Amino acid sequence: MRKKQDLRIMKTKASLYRGFMSLLKTKPFEDISISNICSASLINRSTYYDHFNDKYELLQSMLTDMHEDFIKSLEINSKDSSSIFYEILHSFLDFMEENLEVYSSLAGIDNYAIAKELIASVLVRSCDHFLQPIYHENISYQDYVLFYASGFSSMIVEALRSNSFSKEDLLLQMKPFLSK
Repeated sequence: MRKKQDLRIMKTKASLYRGFMSLLKTKPFEDISISNICSASLINRSTYYDHFNDKYELLQSMLTDMHEDFIKSLEINSKDSSSIFYEILHSFLDFMEENLEVYSSLAGIDNYAIAKELIASVLVRSCDHFLQPIYHENISYQDYVLFYASGFSSMIVEALRSNSFSKEDLLLQMKPFLSK
């Protein structure tokens, strides 16, 4: 559980996140500098470094907070593990569609393993939360979730890299993998 933060810290981080996200809508991640982030956020450089060491740490913090909010927002009532996973994917793709510029910018990074790893970690965490109580298969639970989360994150990142991200198309491609 995250500990409570001072209101000033929360406001500073929110400003940095907003500024960073506005830059990600117009520039590739690798072209964004700390100076760009500070200017877009109306934050002094020294204040930036009070909170983050570099833009990768800011990115990780921002995505972690976004993903935690996403996981908290999930309300899934189904009993069938494949339909739960499908509902999680559907909700996650809705979330990604709302933040498409951020994910598209990340997928464009030469080494796009960052985007794939972040997406897979969200899917693993969100599925773990809902699948653990109802999982009754003959294979390892961790292997089951990791296999699907990694595969689906690869499909998502490839759609982002090819500029063909479509929630509906991805769900159609993924649904057969969830059939028993």
